[in-house]
Amino acid sequence: MKRVWTARSLAAVLGGSLLYFLITVLVMMCGSFSPLFWVFLPAITAAASGWLYLYLAARTPRFGVPVLMNLVVLLLFLAAGELSGWMAVTLAAGAVLAELVRRLGGYESLRAARWSFLPLAYSSSGSPLYIWIDPARTAASAAEEMSPAYAAAVEGLATPGMLVLMLAAIIVGAAIGTWLGSPLWKRGQARIYIRKA
Repeated sequence: MKRVWTARSLAAVLGGSLLYFLITVLVMMCGSFSPLFWVFLPAITAAASGWLYLYLAARTPRFGVPVLMNLVVLLLFLAAGELSGWMAVTLAAGAVLAELVRRLGGYESLRAARWSFLPLAYSSSGSPLYIWIDPARTAASAAEEMSPAYAAAVEGLATPGMLVLMLAAIIVGAAIGTWLGSPLWKRGQARIYIRKA
């Protein structure tokens, strides 16, 4: 199969990337109700977007899908003034690792696509990581933007056990998301063969 981008495949991945960004933002907004949504942002986002990634990976069996998805997210957060240093690092690392897994496992492999979604799922961990990297500053910022009670709740979550739980939950979220998206893998591949026929 030719590994070249077409205008149609580029438009599909860009559109999917915007939807991926919207899902991430919606989950982030839920963080205003409880800091637990912030802690489990990567896991919830993964569970809610695995289907989208598998569909895009199926209909675009070539290099660039994870990179383009995270690049769109990075640029939109940057434009909104919400991009932090750790978010940029995790978005970049997640995209590179996801591309590597797809490359090694084969672009037309469902198994490789599922595994490549795992590093992509960790991409959004840069935001909640600040709870553990700089808890005092994070709590102070939360008190200023939200409330002292919210800040106290954030401080209470800054434990090693909660960090491990957050990282483990991402694996569960990615597994749920790709399980829900498995039927869309066949649909995405079918679109390729229909166009070729």
